[in-house]
Amino acid sequence: MSIRFKRPIVIIFTIVLLFGMSFGFTSCAENADATVVPEETLPSYDEMHKLTEDYVIAYSNFMLNSTATDVSIYTSEGTTPAGNICSATFIESNDSKYINLVLEVDRQDSFDCDEYYRIDASHIFIARSSIAPDNSIIGIFKYIIIDDVLYRIDEQNQTVTPVDRQDSLDLYLSFEEIITLYSGK
Repeated sequence: MSIRFKRPIVIIFTIVLLFGMSFGFTSCAENADATVVPEETLPSYDEMHKLTEDYVIAYSNFMLNSTATDVSIYTSEGTTPAGNICSATFIESNDSKYINLVLEVDRQDSFDCDEYYRIDASHIFIARSSIAPDNSIIGIFKYIIIDDVLYRIDEQNQTVTPVDRQDSLDLYLSFEEIITLYSGK
């Protein structure tokens, strides 16, 4: 596979570019079964889209205007929850307003770049960019964790639906675990 991010600044600019492009793309269907939840209790797509978009834009602007003294960046190697080897870049602003983790994961059939944004104590936004061995984009998949429940954000259908088989996605579901594993603290 020819894609390799080794410097944090390259990761940052690549992810900012991917997110800029992702707002024009639609999400692909996920294989996980959705838990049956009454529609009136589901998060609003419009509210979640605005929440995540506003946060990513604010984070991107902060990173573009920050200096090396405004953030702490820690790189390491690790494993995903399913045991896949990954490279990790943990980024935290000095005031802890922005905390972000980028995992680069080589899988047999794709290269995934998983980016975790801690919006607040109750919300974690996750974006997975999957790239095929021929460097074509498979898709950009978006998720949000709200009060410990993982939801898929489907831009094509403008829905937010719970993910039933969360472990099938090989994602971290807690920022406490991410901080313990990757913050270097």
